[in-house]
Amino acid sequence: RILSKMGNSGYPAYDFFMGRELNPRSLGGWFDWKQFCELRPGLILWVLLNIACAQEQYQVYGRVSGSMVLLNIFHAFYVWD
Repeated sequence: RILSKMGNSGYPAYDFFMGRELNPRSLGGWFDWKQFCELRPGLILWVLLNIACAQEQYQVYGRVSGSMVLLNIFHAFYVWD
């Protein structure tokens, strides 16, 4: 475990929630909690929001514009990569 030198306030609960451990991992070091909580959910919700916007555009106008299609493709590729 790598711990922050400045994160030792003397209150274990406070240190835990403020992120005393720099790279919290579990499952034998395979699963990185910080990356999962800060990156993946937000990016996946970003793609879902784009899909919802494309669906709304289709319901209102009866078609999805080329720019909306490209936006969805590029954002999905960015998140997948």
